[in-house]
Amino acid sequence: MSRIADTTVLIDLWRLRREPQRLADLRSKLVAPCLPLPVLFEFARGAAFRGVARDKLDQFLNGFDFLVPSYDEVVRAANLDAALRKSGQEIGGSDVWIAAAALERDLPVLTANIDHFTRIEGLKVIGYRILP
Repeated sequence: MSRIADTTVLIDLWRLRREPQRLADLRSKLVAPCLPLPVLFEFARGAAFRGVARDKLDQFLNGFDFLVPSYDEVVRAANLDAALRKSGQEIGGSDVWIAAAALERDLPVLTANIDHFTRIEGLKVIGYRILP
C-alpha cells in the first residue's frame, strides 16, 4: 500500500543520506511513497534556500510519485482548514493539503509531526522518530 510522505520525511531522508543503517530503517517505513505538491514545494523551497543544486534535488526526488490535487481535494482541504480554524486547532496550510490528499486517496500519512495530523478525524497517521 502506498503512503503519503510529509515534508518531515524528506528532510529526514536528506539528513540521513550519509547514514546507511538509519536511512534504511526510515526507507523501510516509506512504502511506495507519494508526495502531494505542497510537500514538494516545501522541500524544494528549503533546498533553494540552502543552495542545493537543481541536479542534486532532482536526483534525490527521483522515484517519488507526485500527487496533483483534484477539485474534490481542494474542497476537502478548504473544509478541513475552516473546521480546524473554527476549533482553534489550526495546523497550517501545507499540512491541511497533505491531509486532504491522504483522505481523498484513502492513504496513510508518514510523518514525524504526529501532533498536527492526529487532529484530523479519519486520517490514518504513521508516526516515526529518527532519534535513537
